[in-house]
Amino acid sequence: MQRLPSFALSLALALAPLAREELRFKTPVGEKVTKTFDDSLSLKLEEMRVVVNGEDVPADELGDLKIDIDGATRVVYTDHYREGGDGQPKVLSRSFDTLERTRTQKAGPEGEVEEETTEEESELEGQTVVFTWDAEEQRHNAKFDGEGADEKLLAGLFEDTDLRTFLPGTKLEKGDSWSIEPKAFRHVIDPGGELHFESDKESQDDDDDDEQLNDNLGGEIRATFEGTREEGGAQHAVVKLECKLKTFRENETSDEPLKTVQRLDVTFHLEGELVWELASGRLVSYQLEGDARLVDKRTSSGEIHDQSVSFEEALTLAGRATFSCSTTKAQ
Repeated sequence: MQRLPSFALSLALALAPLAREELRFKTPVGEKVTKTFDDSLSLKLEEMRVVVNGEDVPADELGDLKIDIDGATRVVYTDHYREGGDGQPKVLSRSFDTLERTRTQKAGPEGEVEEETTEEESELEGQTVVFTWDAEEQRHNAKFDGEGADEKLLAGLFEDTDLRTFLPGTKLEKGDSWSIEPKAFRHVIDPGGELHFESDKESQDDDDDDEQLNDNLGGEIRATFEGTREEGGAQHAVVKLECKLKTFRENETSDEPLKTVQRLDVTFHLEGELVWELASGRLVSYQLEGDARLVDKRTSSGEIHDQSVSFEEALTLAGRATFSCSTTKAQ
């Protein structure tokens, strides 16, 4: 057999079409999938700044303040895909198996640091919610499977925990990249939506603050198709994710004679990967990790004894954040 010259073989390979893959969600009708979501946040005080009437208070007069904050959340669902639809389940029932959140804060002057741990729980744990697609309204309606649960707990829940909003909707070659709407990151921060975590130390303002942070999500998410790999006998598409995200919340209070504005700015610089099973068309896992920064700024102004006064305090905390999800077929 006549051999192709090496240059001809190279040319043939160069002209051959590249393999193209489509990351598309396929409703696994009848199947049950257990999804485990874990996130953690660890922050330390990096800088404190106090300004009185436009003048910075010297750092040596502020004392040696220490603040450490560590938080972790675990959410476990079992999703039963009861009926398929066009690009999303028509009927899905979700059992809320585990809903856990803890936060530990260590704060105070050096040598006088006090530690406080808050554990949160949700009345949704142990409940099952059925999401049914409403074609006219173009959304899923949620209701409890059974009676006795507080209907208010359904507010803010959403069906999509498969990161369908992260998919490009086109066939991909290795190296292709696309942008993802920053607000889609809420599916990572709050998988499944508002889970109504509560503790004895919380107030209604906490839910309002979380809503502001979600509504104000901005920045950029960049996805790049890294190709495929075989795991457990299945072909998985691997997508590299790079996230530069920012959000904020702002509240105003008045305690005569001073008016106070509090603004919280949060930024994440995260990297990781999303793994998608091609044949079954479902999410396998994702893992994101990177830097987190929080700036808590309080500005108060008003008049005291006919004199205009202003106070500004800004705390900057920095550390690491992780977000992960793993999925397995359930019996």
